[in-house]
Amino acid sequence: RQGAIRKLVYTGLGGAPALRDLPAFIDHATGVHPTDGSLLDVPCGEGVVERLLEQQAWHGRVIALDLASRAVAHVSQLEVGYELDVVRGSALDMPLDDASIDTVISINGLHVMPDHGAFLAEIARVLTPGGSAWLTTITSGPGLRRRAMIGAVRQLGVLPVAPPTATELDRLIEGAGLRVAERLGGSTVVALELQ
Repeated sequence: RQGAIRKLVYTGLGGAPALRDLPAFIDHATGVHPTDGSLLDVPCGEGVVERLLEQQAWHGRVIALDLASRAVAHVSQLEVGYELDVVRGSALDMPLDDASIDTVISINGLHVMPDHGAFLAEIARVLTPGGSAWLTTITSGPGLRRRAMIGAVRQLGVLPVAPPTATELDRLIEGAGLRVAERLGGSTVVALELQ
């Protein structure tokens, strides 16, 4: 049921094709590095990524990080066949060592951050040389439907600040010392691989 709702929302927002099939997106992201590497899910929310990793026989270490105590409590209860460390902390000041993570996955994390640049800088800081980050985010831009959908989401309190435009996002990525390795599609909701 969650998958059907997710598809409907992403289609309504002009979502990235990668997110209409989230298991394939996760599989693509984890296929870049060996399954015994380290992976960070930030913010981990309700553990969607962790459950998909279990289905895909991930064997590495996963760190699930979120500021919300409810999310941390929920993900801590998951039973998975890999090493899972659940950490309560800020995505803008991650309690992780520099260059300690092979793969970062952030499903709709950037646009819920009050400082998009700081979030991307933290991702860059924790990535190992040659590591990659896979993220999806809402972007601002012209168009009545896009403005209406983003306005509605902001009214719900999900977005602390307006999402960046596609151009602003590219500048933020470059400012963090990252580059877009692959654009996985989308108009209002975009999916990217960063290195």
